[in-house]
Amino acid sequence: MTRKLIVSADDLGLHEAINRGVLEAHEDGIVTCASIVPCGRAFEHACRLVEKRRKLGLGIHLTLVGERPLLGPDILKTLAPRGEFPKGYRQLFFGLLKGRIDPEEIELELDAQIQRVMKAGLAISHLDSHQHTHFFPQIRRSLFRLAEHYEIRGVRACGRVVPGRTKFSLLLGPLARGVRRAARARGIATPDALWLPSPSGRITSRDLIAGIPKLPEGVTELVVHPGADQKLLEREYPGWGFKWQQELAAIKATDVRDTLARHKVQLTRYSELG
Repeated sequence: MTRKLIVSADDLGLHEAINRGVLEAHEDGIVTCASIVPCGRAFEHACRLVEKRRKLGLGIHLTLVGERPLLGPDILKTLAPRGEFPKGYRQLFFGLLKGRIDPEEIELELDAQIQRVMKAGLAISHLDSHQHTHFFPQIRRSLFRLAEHYEIRGVRACGRVVPGRTKFSLLLGPLARGVRRAARARGIATPDALWLPSPSGRITSRDLIAGIPKLPEGVTELVVHPGADQKLLEREYPGWGFKWQQELAAIKATDVRDTLARHKVQLTRYSELG
């Protein structure tokens, strides 16, 4: 049985403290990929940090909630009429469902985000999204058109969500499987499983050590959120409830590396997916 693990750090580019945490988690821990937020306020800082880290796989963390878009309200008249995205995925989803948000505006904004990363000269292996909004059927159509246009050959999706008994996984599981089927029909690679510890942003080394032996055969992606300054990030993102430094410590823990080796789980990246 062959088991491989992609360890993906989300939110690169949101804040310099997150950027530093992601790079530390890669250099001193088990992070193999990171996803950069094109409209993040620390985007340029992130670009400078990752441009020489060739072993760090890089994805684009497409963002449609909680931040400010790249395009203005004259273009995003329904998506961001006041220059800000919807607060969260629920507002975005119901806006789309009720016809209040124009999907064409979403595609224009996503296109602008991908272009910004491409113009920075970064090599991109895959696409994913903030709060997994690319799983929504109205958005994934645009996602695939853009992935094919820019020849991006990987997308976050899966055949199963690990663990599989949380409300979060029960909601995301069917959506993620739909994205996986559509991706593979287009020759776009995805992991086989997605490891989403619940609640998000609070992983401990104990969680990782307990979860590694239970990983399924094939390639699993573990999503993590390391950061380098807990107090600063709590002030900047007070409603998130993330334990950024706790996750960073877990990712760097020697016991976690030992558990991976003992159970013969190989670390990998999106660029190595078949």
